[in-house]
Amino acid sequence: MNTQTQTLIMQLVRNPTSYSKLKGFETCPRQHYELEIAKSTIREPSQQLEEGEKVHAALAAALQSFEPIAVEEYARYQHWVDRIQAVKGKRFVECKWGLTDNLKPCSFFSPAVWLRIVVDAAVVNGPVGIAIDWKTGRSENVKDDTQLILTALVMFANFQSLQRVRCDYIWLAENRKTTLVLDRNEADDKWDELLPRFEKLDRAIAENDWPAKPNYLCKRWCPVKSCPHNGR
Repeated sequence: MNTQTQTLIMQLVRNPTSYSKLKGFETCPRQHYELEIAKSTIREPSQQLEEGEKVHAALAAALQSFEPIAVEEYARYQHWVDRIQAVKGKRFVECKWGLTDNLKPCSFFSPAVWLRIVVDAAVVNGPVGIAIDWKTGRSENVKDDTQLILTALVMFANFQSLQRVRCDYIWLAENRKTTLVLDRNEADDKWDELLPRFEKLDRAIAENDWPAKPNYLCKRWCPVKSCPHNGR
C-alpha cells in the first residue's frame, strides 16, 4: 500500500460501509442518500428479491446439513452444493466478516468495524481459499469484479495462511460461474485502487453532498420518486 493511500486512511473519518453501499453510492448519490442516510425512501419488495432470499436460504440449509436441497424447485442446483461440499478444508456458510478502518480483522458487529462482507459460502484450506456468491440474476447486469476483490481482500486479512483466494459468482439461472483469482501479493495494489472510491463516499457524507446521477434505472426502477429524473 503506497504512502498516499495510508495517509488517506489516517485523515478520513471512515464510516461503516459495505460493497452494496459503495455500489449504491456510485450508481446514484441521491438515491443512496434517500435510502441509506436519510431513510426517507424504502425500497419496495420485489418478486426477484424474495425469490433470491428463498434460494439463498435453501442452499445454505443444504450446505450446513449435508442433506439434499429440501425445496424441490431448487433441486436443480444440487450439483453446485455438491461441488462445494467436496472441497477439502474448513467450510463457512453465510459467513460475516469485518475489517477496521486500518484494514485489520474484526467482528461483523464490532464498534470498530469499517467494512462488512457477507459471503454465501467459503472454504479455507491452508494457503488456498474459495469464496462463493450465489447469483439469481443475469450475469450481464454485473459490470465489474469489485465485490469479488473485496471478498478476497477481507479473507486475506482474516486468514493469515491464505496466499491465494478464488472467488466465484455462481449464476444459478445460467448454470455457470465466473471466477476471479487474487494472490496475497496483489492485495496492496487492489487496496490502492479501491480506497479512493470509498473516500468519495466518506466525503459525500462529510459534506452532505448527494447529487442525482441520471442512469438507466431512473425510469423504471428507482424508488426515489421525489427525484426529477424518476420516470415512474
